[in-house]
Amino acid sequence: MAGNDDDRELFVSIVALVISLIALFGTLLQVLQTYFASSAAGFARCGVKTMGEWGKFTKRKFKPSDLRFEVEFETPVIFLAPPNNNKGPVPNEKIWYMDGSERSYMETRTLLPNADKEQKENRSRKELIHTADNERASWVELLAVVQKMESDSANWQRGFYFKDPGDRVPPKFGERTLAVAVQKKIKSWDTMPSSMTKPYATTTMCHLIELAAVLGLHWKEFSRSQNKYRAEGNGYMLTGAPVSDLGLVFTFQKTGRTLFEENRVIPKDEIKQLCFGVVHTIFCSTQEDEERLKFPFDQPEDLTSLQLGSSREIADTLTVMGCNTNTVNCFLGDEKNKKATIHLFPVAFEVLGMLGRTLHAPGSGFRMLPNPTIYHWDKNKFSMWKLLRAYQDKIEETADIPENDQIMKIKKNLELIFKARGGRPESEFTVAILDALHRSLDSVDSFLTKTVQEYLVCGVLRVHFETVLHLMNDSNGRRPFDGLNKDTPEHRQIQFIDIYFDEVRPEAVRSAPKRKFTAPTSAGANAISPPPAANDDDDNRTLVARHTGFEGDDKLNTIWCALVFRMFCWLLLHDFHKNDVQLSKSELLGSRLPVYIV
Repeated sequence: MAGNDDDRELFVSIVALVISLIALFGTLLQVLQTYFASSAAGFARCGVKTMGEWGKFTKRKFKPSDLRFEVEFETPVIFLAPPNNNKGPVPNEKIWYMDGSERSYMETRTLLPNADKEQKENRSRKELIHTADNERASWVELLAVVQKMESDSANWQRGFYFKDPGDRVPPKFGERTLAVAVQKKIKSWDTMPSSMTKPYATTTMCHLIELAAVLGLHWKEFSRSQNKYRAEGNGYMLTGAPVSDLGLVFTFQKTGRTLFEENRVIPKDEIKQLCFGVVHTIFCSTQEDEERLKFPFDQPEDLTSLQLGSSREIADTLTVMGCNTNTVNCFLGDEKNKKATIHLFPVAFEVLGMLGRTLHAPGSGFRMLPNPTIYHWDKNKFSMWKLLRAYQDKIEETADIPENDQIMKIKKNLELIFKARGGRPESEFTVAILDALHRSLDSVDSFLTKTVQEYLVCGVLRVHFETVLHLMNDSNGRRPFDGLNKDTPEHRQIQFIDIYFDEVRPEAVRSAPKRKFTAPTSAGANAISPPPAANDDDDNRTLVARHTGFEGDDKLNTIWCALVFRMFCWLLLHDFHKNDVQLSKSELLGSRLPVYIV
């Protein structure tokens, strides 16, 4: 009997132990469920449905000190830099430059277009209805769009080049000076503001503005006082507003058809400044000048840069050029007393074409730039090709145009440009046409920056714009530009060139300074003038002619012809979207204010 009692006690003990273990296991499950539940919301919001491929790197990490799980996830930090740059905003993290290749898609955790399409098609109807609520973070779409831009534009570039090859091939991705870059950054859901329900990508205000321009978006609203930000274009929209406990938050959305072909912005570092209304000029030749123009400044100190992002900035630029008060005030009048600043096209584009640095890459078909001016570039009102043809005819028939080496180079370049163009429509460009325009600009730039003194170029520029704006706003009623609107489209360009050669040019030659009385407007290394002669009675013509052998008026004549020729070539080689205008934001150039994309 004693043995049976022992067996019963053992059985009861085993049952009690099992029940205790089950209870303990249940308690442990409850504890674990509590721990996991505390991180469930954050973990669910950092999954694949919200973050795409980035969601695969989300994990729970146990924190022994708090006896709980913490949700860690990775999001992108987006910026723009040259592809050879190895310094990013996140220390010790690899930089992924987005070039549209399959490897780049994998590195940046972006689904290839076909895979993304297949994934969407495989979703159930319930999921598709649910995703109509935009559950995916918009920066996932943004990364995919950047990859698409690089892939599509590279394919178009190859087709453009091989259709009519030139002797200079387009630059490879690694040879460019601008690309969109991504670094990963590890974040914790614990640090997310309560108002945020999705993980966000990080960038800065200046990089966001530059990225919008690269993707073909144009700012429609940019008000820091009212905190309203909206950019639209190329089938996308970017909107921004402040969020408490975080800062400025932007959302990227697709609204229509997208195209990345010839409308793709030139991938060059200098376009960053154009996004803020600042333009590098042909006189910006030193590394010190380059670095100075990467950050905001109150107004130009010299003609190494132009500021064209507001009426006040254009007026300041003309002031630095040395223009008189009447000329400067043309851009400062109120709506009631507004002065004319547009003939066939806005005068601001004339300044840009005469002085802006050439940004087109040899062999490339990309011509588009962000518009640094406050004016629309409407090519329907005039023909730049007809203007260039009228210029060619006029420079041949005008008797007092000197027959020196530079004028002969201009005439030769005109022949090469029109030979390359042939009988093609005005809207059609080839590698040969673009390279002919590019070489013409290189030739003229060499003359303006290395052969003649900079103060002479600046003097001709000053009188040119004073004369043009005076003829447009003459209070005595003599306004020859007014007749352009009454003339036929075929004859309008010829009349414009007649006004320039017959009225503007003689005044520029007559009134431009023929000797240097003050320091040059900017510190161009190649534009040093000779020291003044000891004898104050030296003839001005001798002073002007000392370096190059040109006679005084001939030299100024040549400079004026070179500047006007440069303007036409520059405005043909580069292009602007008709809906793109600059909204004043030059003070944000180089701004490292953090902004977020959800």
